[in-house]
Amino acid sequence: MSDLLWQMQQALVLQDVFVRRAEAHTEDGFDPKYSKDLLGVQIKFTNSADIERFELTEDSEPHRKISVLRYSVDTGVRFVVTDSLEAAEPTIRAEISATFSADYVVSNEEVITEEAMSAFAQNVTYHIWPYWREFIHSTCARLRLPSAVLPMFQPKKSAPKIATGDT
Repeated sequence: MSDLLWQMQQALVLQDVFVRRAEAHTEDGFDPKYSKDLLGVQIKFTNSADIERFELTEDSEPHRKISVLRYSVDTGVRFVVTDSLEAAEPTIRAEISATFSADYVVSNEEVITEEAMSAFAQNVTYHIWPYWREFIHSTCARLRLPSAVLPMFQPKKSAPKIATGDT
């Protein structure tokens, strides 16, 4: 583990993981409860995070500011007719997508640099993955889709997008 990543782990406290946006649907004319289609699952998980940095005013102490880093990750699965998986345009029967955010309170401002925030982005996906897995499992049940078991998280490197703002 790099020193930069270790410093970020010490400087951030996970406060919340939540869904910012969610969409789920089955295609018109497709009834997953009674369909004879054999479905395969295609997974979308960006392995990178958009990063937003902002400050909040603490309710109990109006002059005290709390610095927060919010990492957001896009996720999705789609259910495709198995014999069309390799086709240029597979037959999609259902889709579930969501953007998950993880908020971290900054306990040590000195460590927070763009390089450090980017280094930590890979860590965020480990925090979000179990929430994503549960979301897919419960949404599949509600839509009467076959249960989609997400694999273990496999990290890949990609660059995050960083935005700043005050709320």
